[in-house]
Amino acid sequence: MRIPSSLIDMPATLLRAWRSIDGNAAVEFAVVAPVLVTLILGTVDLASMAFQSAALSAAARAGAEYARTDPADPNGVVPQIINKYMNKTGVTGSAPVEFCECEPAGGGNSTAMSCAGNCAGIVHTYVTVTATISSFKPVLPFGKLVFPASLSASVTTRVS
Repeated sequence: MRIPSSLIDMPATLLRAWRSIDGNAAVEFAVVAPVLVTLILGTVDLASMAFQSAALSAAARAGAEYARTDPADPNGVVPQIINKYMNKTGVTGSAPVEFCECEPAGGGNSTAMSCAGNCAGIVHTYVTVTATISSFKPVLPFGKLVFPASLSASVTTRVS
């Protein structure tokens, strides 16, 4: 029985193929490309989250500025301001929460008190407004493991 010449030459052919550099760039690109795409999309997710967080903080500040003029907000204007400012679905704004502190007449640390209570010193009234995005969706499917599902911003400002 005779051995075909192609089988005899196979080790030399495999050695030549192993030493060949043709196609190395394609193989290296195939290995590195998924890592680069993941890094780029992760950066896009991070930038998107930072942008939405900054916009949410600005919306909460806008709501708090309005709440300074009307801390009780009987018409529910503050959540409307936050929703209009963000112009996005899934955004909720809280009604302003009013609280007071009493600063002693001679100075010192302020203490929490009822806004209707008596204070021997100076009464400071504050209002807190909170805005939340409940629909932050990252581009990467596994971004939900890294990024929060919702973003929240809270602003406290002094009314008087």
